[in-house]
Amino acid sequence: MVNADANCMATVLAEAFDGGSTDVDMDMLTFSVSPEGPYGLGTTDVTLTVSDGTVMSQCTTSVTVLDVTPPVVTCAEF
Repeated sequence: MVNADANCMATVLAEAFDGGSTDVDMDMLTFSVSPEGPYGLGTTDVTLTVSDGTVMSQCTTSVTVLDVTPPVVTCAEF
């Protein structure tokens, strides 16, 4: 879960979706997600792709964006 910004959206780096991917050859891994975001309020399914430069693996996860910003209230004066 991530908190929304002032525009009710959230940006999440692809690496943040990773739960501990490894490569048996110890190659450097790159991460990408689809859709890339930014993500709106609620839950969005995301496909994480991990590549070692030669082959890739994918899994599906999700991101939940929460609206935690209180509204701004302005009272009228009489």
